[in-house]
Amino acid sequence: MSGKGKEASDLANKYGWWWKDAKYHRTREENMKIWGMPHPLGANWKNVIERFAWGYELIRRVNRKVNLPSFGRLADFERQILPSLEDVFRPGPFRNALREGQGTEDGWTRSDALLQWNLNCSDAELSASFLQYIHGVRFTQGVKPPKKNQGRKNRPVSWRSHELLDLQECETQICSDSERSAISVAKKQGKILSRKLFDAVQKERQRLDPWLFSEMYPNFLIIV
Repeated sequence: MSGKGKEASDLANKYGWWWKDAKYHRTREENMKIWGMPHPLGANWKNVIERFAWGYELIRRVNRKVNLPSFGRLADFERQILPSLEDVFRPGPFRNALREGQGTEDGWTRSDALLQWNLNCSDAELSASFLQYIHGVRFTQGVKPPKKNQGRKNRPVSWRSHELLDLQECETQICSDSERSAISVAKKQGKILSRKLFDAVQKERQRLDPWLFSEMYPNFLIIV
C-alpha cells in the first residue's frame, strides 16, 4: 500500500468512513448472492436509508463535542426521527408521508389511502391517467408546473463533504477552492439538520416518561 493509500485507510478507520465498505457499492445481484438480500440494511438502502444516514453523519460532524454514535449504532426509534434531506435539498417527485402534517401539505397530493391504481392496465394508460390526475391536483392547489428541465434528478448522495470535514478536523491541508466551498456548504446543511434533530429529540423528551425516553432513545440521552 502506498503512503497516500495508507493515510486514507487510517483516516477511514479513525473517523469511521463505513460508507466506503464494498457492500455499499455492490450491485443488487451481488449482494443477493453474498447476503441473501439486496443489502444488509434492506432493499431501501439507496432509495431511503442512505439519505437519512448521510444527513445524520453530517450532524455528527458539525456537533463533535456531543459525541454522537455512528448511524449503524442507532436504535430503530432513533432512526425514525432523523431529519430528512428535504430540509436542505429540493425534494424529489415522491416521498413517504410519515410525519405529522405531510399528508395534507400543500404542493403534494393528499395521502388519504383512497386513490388506487389498476395494475392490470398498460403503462401507457397508467401514465396518461396519472398525469391527468396530477394536472387536476395542481389546478386545484394553484400550483404551476415547473419549466422544462427545471426539476432535480434524484442522484445518489456523495459522501465527499463528510470526508472533507474530517480532513479539516485532523488539520489536513484543504487545497482547492472547491473543497473549501464544499466544506462551507456542508456546515450550513449540517446546522439546519442539527436543529431539526435536536428539536425532534426535545419534543420526544417532553412527550414521554423519562424511563420510556431512555429506552427508546438511548443514544440521544446526551442531547440536551
